[in-house]
Amino acid sequence: MKMSCSNCNETLSEDEVRWAFDEPYCDECFDHRYTHCTNCDSVISNDYARYNRNDEAYCDECFCEEDDPDCPDNPDVDEVDREHIINLSRNWLKGEIETKRPIYINNKDYLLKSIREKVGLVEDPIYVFGLKDKDEHLISASPNLIEDIQEIIPFYLPCVKVLEGYGINRLGISHSLRKSNLKEVVDLIKALTSIKVPA
Repeated sequence: MKMSCSNCNETLSEDEVRWAFDEPYCDECFDHRYTHCTNCDSVISNDYARYNRNDEAYCDECFCEEDDPDCPDNPDVDEVDREHIINLSRNWLKGEIETKRPIYINNKDYLLKSIREKVGLVEDPIYVFGLKDKDEHLISASPNLIEDIQEIIPFYLPCVKVLEGYGINRLGISHSLRKSNLKEVVDLIKALTSIKVPA
C-alpha cells in the first residue's frame, strides 16, 4: 500500500514509512522533526526533547537528572503498570515467563488511559490511538486487524463504521466512542487482543 509523507508528499511504500503521531513521514522529514526518547522509545518532537549531559534525548516523563529540581522522588505508576510489574516479579520467582502486557497508548489522552486501565493485561497487546471525530462512530483498524474487527464488532458496537488504516496492530477509536461507549470499547479491545493476529 502506497502513501505520502505528511510533510513533503513523497510517495512511500509501507516499509519506508516512519510514523509520528498517526502521520506518515519519509526518513528525512521524520529526522528533521522528531526523535525517540532514549528511555521509553516514544516519538517526541525535536522542539520538546530534553537532553542530558551525554546529549541523549528524553521525553518529559522520562527526563530526570540529579540536578533537575522537578525530578520526582517517587514517580507515579499507574495501576496497569503496577499490575504488570507484580505479575512479572511473581512469575520470575516461579521461573515462568510472563507473556501478558498492557496495550500501548498515547499517555496524553486521559480517555485512553482509562481504557488501558480497564482492559488490563492482555496476551497480544495492540496500539490504541484516538481519532479526530470526522464521523461520531468510527474505528480505524490496521490491515492485519481489519477482518477480526469486522467479525466481532457487531457484538459490541453494531452501528460503528470501520475503516482500514495503516501499519500493524493499530486500532483508532473516535473521541465520541471513547467518551460515550467506554464499556463496549473495552470489551471490544479485550476480545480483539485475545485473538492471535498474524503480524
